[in-house]
Amino acid sequence: MTERRSDRHGARRRGSIWLAAPLALASLVLFSWGLVVVFRHAPESEPDSPSVLSGVTAHIPGWPASADPGEGTGEETTTTTAIPTTATAVSTTLPIVYQPIAEPTRVVVPAIGVDAVLVPVGLKANGEMETPPFGLAGWYTPGPVPGAAGPAVIVAHVDSRKGPDIFFRLEELQPDDQILVYGAEGERAVFSVEGKEEELKTELPVERIWNDTPYPVLRLITCGGEFDYSVRHYRSNVIVYASLAG
Repeated sequence: MTERRSDRHGARRRGSIWLAAPLALASLVLFSWGLVVVFRHAPESEPDSPSVLSGVTAHIPGWPASADPGEGTGEETTTTTAIPTTATAVSTTLPIVYQPIAEPTRVVVPAIGVDAVLVPVGLKANGEMETPPFGLAGWYTPGPVPGAAGPAVIVAHVDSRKGPDIFFRLEELQPDDQILVYGAEGERAVFSVEGKEEELKTELPVERIWNDTPYPVLRLITCGGEFDYSVRHYRSNVIVYASLAG
């Protein structure tokens, strides 16, 4: 009788072992699948907030009050623009691509009929930004060249007493519109518009214009908003944000 009970207990143990083995295997498979699901659906890290580049923007706060590129036509304009939360919405997982234009000579914006000669502009002795002559666009030389890492800046007048100038229709640009910058050797960098905004010159968003980014980005700036007849200057700036497209 004792021997039969032992046989039954041994059979039960052997049966339990054979039953536990597939259960353990199934548990392992489910656990591994769970890890895959978790990692596939894990949220991507948020991009770093933009910060001001040291050196490049040291004199910029003095610029907005006198940054009016033209005397203006006297016509007031109002715009409704989408203000980007960050100046650059480029995924940090993408490889960094550079197409630096060592000597920028021409800027073309097909959507608004711009095809202008580019000339270098810098800072005046008082720390204010220079503006190009009427009929020309200016590349801000203290900053990066277009297509290199960081924010390159191109400025031009909106109008004058003679009529519209290079960036008269800048506020019309929409996301995905192209901006092409050409170099002296025929090289080209193509940028895609991401957003735009209009800000008072006394509140120029330097942290968004000159943000700290390893990616090649471009900003186009001109005057806009209401026209102040007492000083014959526009009160605001229109800023277009773009990133390198190819």
